[in-house]
Amino acid sequence: MKQTKYIKKEISYPNEIYKCTTCNNEYNKEDVELNWQCPECDEYILIESYDEETSDITIFIRKRADQLKKGNYIHYYGEMYQVVGVTILDDKKLGKIWIGLKGFTRIEVDVNECVNCVP
Repeated sequence: MKQTKYIKKEISYPNEIYKCTTCNNEYNKEDVELNWQCPECDEYILIESYDEETSDITIFIRKRADQLKKGNYIHYYGEMYQVVGVTILDDKKLGKIWIGLKGFTRIEVDVNECVNCVP
């Protein structure tokens, strides 16, 4: 039996910049961190991260785990995986979701945890 993995509430990267491509506005983290959507138009915020050591630029969006859908792609420990299923556990007290990842296993996260996704 495969073990269920756990992720942090939010995986952040150095030097993140938060932009809405629809409104063409840039925001502070505090402006968008509750739902990672634009305060003006509700589109997902595009996040750019620049790693000064490697000069790598990563572009992604964040979604709450309960907003993921089958077919989304997520970043998980430096790799990209396709979501093949999302199951909200029956016990509402637990507030947990299982996310099935193609070629990996399932991970268990809190309903309100944020997951880094491919835009």
